[in-house]
Amino acid sequence: RQCLKGAWSDTAWNRYVIDRLGGEWPAESFLAPVVSNDRVVALLYGDNLPGQDPIGVTDGLEAFLRVAGAALSKTLLQQQFQKQRLGGS
Repeated sequence: RQCLKGAWSDTAWNRYVIDRLGGEWPAESFLAPVVSNDRVVALLYGDNLPGQDPIGVTDGLEAFLRVAGAALSKTLLQQQFQKQRLGGS
């Protein structure tokens, strides 16, 4: 449930993922979860290919993803409330 930014270690699973993403190894990547109701519901991935420039500051993006997760949680809660109010299960 934490954001990861930096170089990937050379492991079998990381090579597997990189192969599926096109095979070129980025110098740096960014992986961030979207958390809703204490569950990771999506992942946002970005890397610095093809130019290999540093990714830079991601604080604003990380804050936006936290807000998106909270908004999703609120929407799901409202839908559950609406179902119960209308007599659904």
